[in-house]
Amino acid sequence: MTRQIEVKKLTPEAFNPYGSYLDVVRPTGYEMKGTYHTFYRDVVRFVPGNQDPVCFSSLIVRKNPEFICTGMEYHDHTEEIQLPIDADGVLFCAPANDGALIPEEVEAFRIPAGTLLCLRRGTWHDVMYPHSADAFSVLIGLPERIYHNDLVWKDFEGTKLQAVITE
Repeated sequence: MTRQIEVKKLTPEAFNPYGSYLDVVRPTGYEMKGTYHTFYRDVVRFVPGNQDPVCFSSLIVRKNPEFICTGMEYHDHTEEIQLPIDADGVLFCAPANDGALIPEEVEAFRIPAGTLLCLRRGTWHDVMYPHSADAFSVLIGLPERIYHNDLVWKDFEGTKLQAVITE
């Protein structure tokens, strides 16, 4: 005998008994906005065993037409996962140090869509910008509320960095 089961529409209410989900490309929820981005924080919460929870958030980033970086952030106590979903990205990075933002140490990388990054603790980084799209979606994985209790942001003093795309 075959039992037929109707396929339901995925909604937070319908799926709640089983877990949570995040539409990375079309997120909803609490928004934190910046010049080029909107961050939908802590949408999916994952607790690995008896560890601290890891949350997955959606970052929607608009084009930074000149690829200008005016400052960067780092996290002292955690690594950060980033996954560009629907287009390639450009990410400014600098090595972890004693908290000094040194423009000469900054590099920029093209990150292909679908490439999962894990940034080490203390790594300086800016938001990932879309390489050629007008906007794109980035999945972020961080411990819950880390942007509140372990985020250091510094502006470059009198300096702007510009990524040059040659490919």
